[in-house]
Amino acid sequence: MKILFIASKHGGVMSQGIMYLSAILKKNKFETYYLNTYNYRKVSNFIKENKPDLLAYSTTSGEYKYYNNLNKKLKNFGIMSVIGGPHATFFGKEFMKQKSNSFDAACVGEGEYAMLDLCKSLRDGKNYYNIKNWIFKKPNGKIVINKLRPLIDDLDELPFPDFKIDPDMKNLKRVIFWLHRGCPSNCTYCMNHKWRELYRGLGKIIRVPTPRYCIEMIKHRISLSSEKPERILFEDDNFGIDIKWLKKFAKLYKKEIGLPWEAHLYPTLITAKRIKIMADAGCKIIETAIETGNEKRRRELLKRPMTNEQIQDSIDIIHENGIGVRIQNILLLPGETYRTALETFRLNASCKPEVATTSKFQPYPGLELTKKAI
Repeated sequence: MKILFIASKHGGVMSQGIMYLSAILKKNKFETYYLNTYNYRKVSNFIKENKPDLLAYSTTSGEYKYYNNLNKKLKNFGIMSVIGGPHATFFGKEFMKQKSNSFDAACVGEGEYAMLDLCKSLRDGKNYYNIKNWIFKKPNGKIVINKLRPLIDDLDELPFPDFKIDPDMKNLKRVIFWLHRGCPSNCTYCMNHKWRELYRGLGKIIRVPTPRYCIEMIKHRISLSSEKPERILFEDDNFGIDIKWLKKFAKLYKKEIGLPWEAHLYPTLITAKRIKIMADAGCKIIETAIETGNEKRRRELLKRPMTNEQIQDSIDIIHENGIGVRIQNILLLPGETYRTALETFRLNASCKPEVATTSKFQPYPGLELTKKAI
């Protein structure tokens, strides 16, 4: 059985989630392929040549309409199509009921075992309408909404991501990994608070593989490059939340990997102890978020309870350990004025980061800050 994954590369980087799905399917003797496109002709030509049995999309909310339109055009091939990713997780119950929807099923939440169970049922000709984490649309139009399975407790049980499925993987100078799953913060503009609501009572939210698993995964990925990468970026929302894990990981990384690396940290997690461990292991840049320079708005609007002084102190700690700082900010938050925007600028200037970036507030449906904005 052949599965074709169709999903965009955000920032030129393929989703590690799809790589995990591909890996667990390949381990169970399925064939997988990947296309990064919205183009009907490119996908239709691939289908004619390779004859996949299942089309599997992964989309954000902003991409849904593009992939839905693409999938409508591909229905003439008579192939079952499913959709996963953030939009399916949080809005699958809504769009699966709409007449405009073209997908046969939507995957909610973690997809590794949900996808594996579906593919096994399709391959073996078994009923699949009761598989957990799936919302199905039957041929008669009836919608079936199944319960969620618990989160995967031991991430070491998963095979390494299928890095080979990305055709551009060999030539990347900066290699990106996601090791941790889950975030402890309550930021009102982020999906993590909705994720915790979704999975309440279904397992531990914040998880990370053992340090040894992570090191072996990194070594495996590096071995597939045409040339040794120059740098590694860990895109985890917060890297090394458990300091015992961080100590073990840092020791192994320094000894067995040794490449310069970058990571993200919430400002209040930045302590002298944690940063020293990271610096000793070769960390060169830490990315952290101010978001707004106005303390009241940061605390009440964004639910990020920290003072400007705490932020300044945390960034001083990073610089004192010889690590560069990249600061994230959000402009055009609800109620933004020239004065509050200037406060953000001034706090950034005071912190003296090597890089400061800004993004515009994106009011994604269902998030707490979107409701406040409305």
